[in-house]
Amino acid sequence: MDRTDENKQNYDLVIIGAGCAGLTSGIYAGRYKLKTAIIGSYQNSVIIEAHDIENYPGFVSISGMDLMKKFKESVDLLEVPVLDEEVRSVKKDKDKFCITTTDGKKEIYADAVIVACGTKKRKLGIDGEDAFGSRGVSYCVTCDAPLFNDKTTAVIGGSDSACQAAILLSKHAKKVYLIHRKDKLRGEPINVEHVLKNKKIEIIYATNVMKFKGAKMLESIELDKEYDGSKELPLDGVFIEIGTVPSTYFLEGLNLNLTKNNEIIVDKFCKTNAEGVYAAGDITDTPLRQLVTACGQGSIAALSAFKYILKKKRSQ
Repeated sequence: MDRTDENKQNYDLVIIGAGCAGLTSGIYAGRYKLKTAIIGSYQNSVIIEAHDIENYPGFVSISGMDLMKKFKESVDLLEVPVLDEEVRSVKKDKDKFCITTTDGKKEIYADAVIVACGTKKRKLGIDGEDAFGSRGVSYCVTCDAPLFNDKTTAVIGGSDSACQAAILLSKHAKKVYLIHRKDKLRGEPINVEHVLKNKKIEIIYATNVMKFKGAKMLESIELDKEYDGSKELPLDGVFIEIGTVPSTYFLEGLNLNLTKNNEIIVDKFCKTNAEGVYAAGDITDTPLRQLVTACGQGSIAALSAFKYILKKKRSQ
């Protein structure tokens, strides 16, 4: 069966990931007139969870959802398809890359690939975490904060995302504990300041959460040391904000060079060690994980892929 089979699709470029890096790559690829497909859902992008973005040029304040909708509008205007699927594997097949999706019903072929699938939320890995998923334990404040109106809640973490989560949650919950394993918050100074001034937020420093407890729904958490006279803290809901991990499990067939944290190593042209494979955004070893850097890498990756594809076609 050849590549013209109805279950096989051919593109110049396939972009894996529909977050800010992937959609930016799609915009530039569309302008370069490359036959391009983006695989992923922009609604699954981590940035969607951002309630209030204040550091993206051109907007004093905008939600992650609204910003991604604007990115998607630009992609749609260039008629670059976004396939709402998940990639299962990427392998080299002669002079092409073969991308298989999770439904297993079709194979997508491309001359070049840009990996821009970002990261996924890191789990604590403690007793009760999975059992109380969607029953009091959440990883998305933007999605679930309204469910905890006038409730007692907690955010676990001390990064900027944890600070932002606590601030947003305080607009709904009557009480928010911010539990951090270290003795100092690591958020942007302005967000840390907002947290410290918020009367609804109480910070518990140098403390780890050991267990989630309850019957059908989450009722409390167990701490590794006493707080206010007890190791057990009654709660209605907990939001976990302890960082993210790169989504690289489907790239094993490419033998990409990765950091010890499984980030894809790229050069200034967003090239990986595999010819024809580029990467952009939070999945790379970038020193700064921000919207602007993801977009910048997305545009660079698209340019590099365009030059590679053009050279490849001229040699054929």
